[in-house]
Amino acid sequence: MKKKKRGLQKQILALYFLFTFSLVFILIFSVWQLTKLGISEFEYERISRTLTNLKTLQLDYTNKLNNFTSEIVTNPDLITSIENQDPASIQSILNSYDDHPLASYMALFDANGTMLYGEDWELVESFLPEMLSLAKQNTTQGFSANFSNKIFYFAYAPLYSENDHEKTFLGLFLNVSQITPSEIGAAQDPQIFLLPFSVPLNTEQEILKKIIPELDKKLPAVLKTKKRESVLRLNVETAVGLLINYNIFDEPASLIVYIYDREFNKFSSQSMIFFFLILAASSLVIVSFLSNWFSRKIMRPIKQISEKMQRVEKNPLGIEYIEDEYGGELSNMVSAFSSMNKSLVEYHKSLLEYKVLTDNIDIGVMWMDSKMNILICNPSAMDILELISRDEIIGKNLSEFIHLDEGLLSMAHEDSLTLPRLEINFPGKKKFVKFVILNIKAVDDTIGLRMVATITDITHEINEKRAREALEMEIIKSNKLAEIGRRVEGVVHNMNSPLNSILGYAQLIKKESKDNADLDKIIDAAKNISQSVKTLLRKVQQDNISMMRPIDINQLIGQELELLEHNLFFKHYVLLEKNLFKDLPTVKAVYSDISQSFTNLVNNAIEAMHDSKERNIWVRTYQTSDFIAIEVRDSGEGIEEKYQSKIFEPYYTSKKEKAQGGFGLGLAICKNIVERYGGYITVRSEQDKGSTFTIFLPY
Repeated sequence: MKKKKRGLQKQILALYFLFTFSLVFILIFSVWQLTKLGISEFEYERISRTLTNLKTLQLDYTNKLNNFTSEIVTNPDLITSIENQDPASIQSILNSYDDHPLASYMALFDANGTMLYGEDWELVESFLPEMLSLAKQNTTQGFSANFSNKIFYFAYAPLYSENDHEKTFLGLFLNVSQITPSEIGAAQDPQIFLLPFSVPLNTEQEILKKIIPELDKKLPAVLKTKKRESVLRLNVETAVGLLINYNIFDEPASLIVYIYDREFNKFSSQSMIFFFLILAASSLVIVSFLSNWFSRKIMRPIKQISEKMQRVEKNPLGIEYIEDEYGGELSNMVSAFSSMNKSLVEYHKSLLEYKVLTDNIDIGVMWMDSKMNILICNPSAMDILELISRDEIIGKNLSEFIHLDEGLLSMAHEDSLTLPRLEINFPGKKKFVKFVILNIKAVDDTIGLRMVATITDITHEINEKRAREALEMEIIKSNKLAEIGRRVEGVVHNMNSPLNSILGYAQLIKKESKDNADLDKIIDAAKNISQSVKTLLRKVQQDNISMMRPIDINQLIGQELELLEHNLFFKHYVLLEKNLFKDLPTVKAVYSDISQSFTNLVNNAIEAMHDSKERNIWVRTYQTSDFIAIEVRDSGEGIEEKYQSKIFEPYYTSKKEKAQGGFGLGLAICKNIVERYGGYITVRSEQDKGSTFTIFLPY
């Protein structure tokens, strides 16, 4: 027995030694790593400072070139000569800049890219189309390029003439200068080099040849990030700082390389021996102290724990199992736990089986006493009743969550109770549930009567059924409207002949009675009716075409807004502002789909402003890189943020208490139509300030 106890102590002491050794190792290793990090940060700061200075020198030089170019393009005599197409004058003006220290290769091109001054150069020709495109947008910016193992800087700027406050693009002026190490400060430090970019890198410098292989391996990852400035640690001896210059196509053109000799290797070799000496000495000191402390302090707590575990045997709070391989007090603890395990294992198994069953079903289950106080419930019951904590339901009466009258409660006590469709109201929404108290079992035990109830969420099924019914009504309505549209087309077509006769006779009479004001009114009224008839006829004809075809979005919006003028509220009380982007590309779609989506948004905006003091609608179109956007903004009541994620769901409507409330399918139909064409719809809204809906359609 004593040998076992001594063996146990030795085992624990050995484990404690390993723990102490590991802890000291981690602490010292952490200090070592922090020191390494400090050295790395110091290296990074030194390299970054040098790169910043180089970048400043390079920027000063390129700014001088750009300013010189800007000075030339703002020369009024040069602009006048270009407008007058006077080659001799252009030649004379630009030749006057030849002696300028910043003048090198200069060229002048008109708006079509035709050279007006300078010499042909294949390097310039490769960049000319892109420079012209950027110059027309007035977004020029100088760039670097390499050619024949030399590095050049392109400074260019657009030329404009101004007439009647309008600018006319005349062309661009280009000044190309070769960049040498001395001009950007690279010649002053033997560790700084200027290289034209190539794959692989090529240099005659011996110091660079040593690091080129490592640099070629790591450079592609840097280029993918498109960063202009980067620090690379090639190995334990060398780090480099890079300044990367790109050409107009965002391709690397040149590199400024700063080679930094690292001090990390020296630090590592000197600190490693010192590190292990500290580790060994610290571990020996701590373990020597703890070995004496362990023999006096550890065994007493173990005995106390044994006594507490024996009390746990009489009143168990959990199940544990320990193998009986030790003696002494630990043996007593093991025996106590073994006894508890035998008495509780079967009970634990049965409880676990029931818990797994109830916790993993979607039906809520509640265990209640005879007064309908809830004693136990599963997670599904809490989810259905929108509860987060068990404290919100355990011990509470069923009536706080589900209201049953006295007759139903009496039926529940006497027999089973089934409510196939019960409505429960929650803040901002309601649910439909199937509530069942199945086979009321009065378990007569020492505690009293018990009841089991189940609750099933059937809201989704109810809403789907109602949505299907509403959709069927919309389809019937659409079919009726289509039939009416066909009849309206015939009626409108037949109205044109008598209407044109009235207008023609009125105009003939007007020739004989030129001062008759009543005839003017008749003619104006007939023209207005004729225009409305033509608009309506055009609308009906467009909607009747169900084939995919290119659609002019601005023309569609104009036609739909013209028809909305017959809405008296819109015509007399709503202020409309349009901002339609010119030259929009067409969208290939079915006309009636897009018109229905746009009209739904405008009608929603009109309905949202019935009770508003300010009634404004803004309609805007614009173009992105991949989509055409149709934006409808109103100054109506807005939509609460918590409801904005639901407004596109079928059958959801925010107009439930309004007389004009519909089925709640308008926005759902819009979303379905837009997504069918590969687009999407967004909403931004602020309560009492208005809403903005935007349709994005690919072109």
